[in-house]
Amino acid sequence: MPCGIGFACNSAIRQSRGRFLCRFDADDVMFEERVERQVALLRHLPPEEQEKTIVGSGFLRMPQDATPRYTQWLNEMTEHQLMAQRFREVTLLHPTWMYHRKIWERVGGYTEDTSVGEDIVFFHKHLETGGLLRRVREPLLRYRCHPGQRSWRLPRRQVQNAKVAAFERQVLDADASAASAWCEGFGVLGAGRDARDFCKVLSPEKLRLVRAFYEVDPKKIGKSISFPMEGQAPHEVPIVEQSQLQLPFVVCVALERGYEVLEAIRRDQPDAQEGVDYFHLV
Repeated sequence: MPCGIGFACNSAIRQSRGRFLCRFDADDVMFEERVERQVALLRHLPPEEQEKTIVGSGFLRMPQDATPRYTQWLNEMTEHQLMAQRFREVTLLHPTWMYHRKIWERVGGYTEDTSVGEDIVFFHKHLETGGLLRRVREPLLRYRCHPGQRSWRLPRRQVQNAKVAAFERQVLDADASAASAWCEGFGVLGAGRDARDFCKVLSPEKLRLVRAFYEVDPKKIGKSISFPMEGQAPHEVPIVEQSQLQLPFVVCVALERGYEVLEAIRRDQPDAQEGVDYFHLV
């Protein structure tokens, strides 16, 4: 669609009349029981939740060995992680979505800006209007992977900007009103490119809340990273040993890179709750 997926989705929905909307890509394969299973889940929810829940599902990849880590992460997601890991990626694969028409109306439809993923924007607007997430664990879709697909062509920086902006709105701004630990300052687990990029996207006010980077690389420990602040002195953030990890913090180390991130968190902060005390941004 030359005008983008968001435009195509909005156009199709405006011409439809159904109560439930079933998201689907033309190059994927839907299992015959998909609609029945997802609508059944929605109809079994309490009435007040039916109109504010997006239901996704498990999926299979075509070809089978495409994006194995991403596929495993989404398919093994727990109900708690659907929300707790929402800033890492959209936790329900967009082509598996089923939801009430009122959700689309409530969030104002899909963005038609083709420079950012329409699913990321819709997903976080949904959550910020009190939306809920559920999933049928079994695979109900074969999700095709092919060269040139749009999700691979999205600018990395634009996607990161959208995720960090959502994190600010949903955690830092929300918790400031509740006087939580987040508004008093937080750390960043990792001091590599992803961690620096995360901090660069933060608003100046929120960047001031970053108090330390936690690292395992001895070549980085003891140094600091400086962030320019317009009209003010640069914000210097020290790099300290990961064993000094304090709550709350964001994780800017990819879980699949073999750094044993979760094991380190359990060791250094055994009582930390994912989705409360820390969030994954990578």
